[in-house]
Amino acid sequence: MLDLVHYSTFSNKEKFLDKIDISNHLAIYRRSTNTEIDDRTKWVRQVLSNTAKSVWDIDYDVREQSLKINDKSISIRDFVQGTKKKPAITDRPLIDATSLNFPELQYLFYWFNKIEQPFDLIYVEPECYPPSSPDKFNLSEDGLGLAQLPPFLGRVQNNLVYVISIGFEGHRIQGLLNNDEYSNPGFQDIKVIIGVPAFKAGFDRDSLKANALALAQIKKMPSREVHIASANNPCVIIKYLNKVSKSLDRRDESRQKLSLIPFGTKPTAIGMAWFAVKNQKDTIVTYDHVKKVPGRSKGIGKVHFAQFDNID
Repeated sequence: MLDLVHYSTFSNKEKFLDKIDISNHLAIYRRSTNTEIDDRTKWVRQVLSNTAKSVWDIDYDVREQSLKINDKSISIRDFVQGTKKKPAITDRPLIDATSLNFPELQYLFYWFNKIEQPFDLIYVEPECYPPSSPDKFNLSEDGLGLAQLPPFLGRVQNNLVYVISIGFEGHRIQGLLNNDEYSNPGFQDIKVIIGVPAFKAGFDRDSLKANALALAQIKKMPSREVHIASANNPCVIIKYLNKVSKSLDRRDESRQKLSLIPFGTKPTAIGMAWFAVKNQKDTIVTYDHVKKVPGRSKGIGKVHFAQFDNID
């Protein structure tokens, strides 16, 4: 059984490069659009392309519902059902969570878990997120909107338990709360994850300010919870989701599902994506497909490295 077995954080890129050898890896990143997003994306792309044994470029097309690996497109239906041959994996994959969007992470996790393919993952924090104005951050633009990611599907109904992570972009959760498809039947049980400790001191305060309107709206809902969890550790998110999952009503006539919606930090999203592949039957995954804004962050901060291996 494949699982997350080790997670480490390096204080800077030099310490990461000194300790981790990636020369025998298959690097998987996203370079097809907006390759110059920010300093950390440029750095990790350069390191992987110059050092890794081989490289894949991966891109999820939400309009076409397809995944492109290098120059080959596979529909998500064929990808999930395994009806079309995927590229052969000859080296240990190293997923770059810095450049990849959430859907790409989710589908890579799904694939590797299904075939029990061990892999590693890297994520690079920024030094800072420059605000576009006081208490506002311009990190992404609206995309095609909320949509579930196959095969993590389910009906939008009033017995869902929503678990939503938040970051600096209050407009994302506000868009969910004001979406007619979700606001009717409504949010009977909603849990919001706030990243504390944050990447850096003050980031948690900025997140609360950015999401103040949405949190005030959630406060009026019948069953709500604000959960505090580390912003940079997917392991604590997986542990929390397992706890929530065990509390669900599993009776057939009222079987509850978790509805995961990642708006927050990438390490939190990694934890949510991995939990989903391990609990597919009772998990819905929804994403809003925003478009990253170039220059969204500055500098290169801590480097995170995760190892996924088969365990007895």
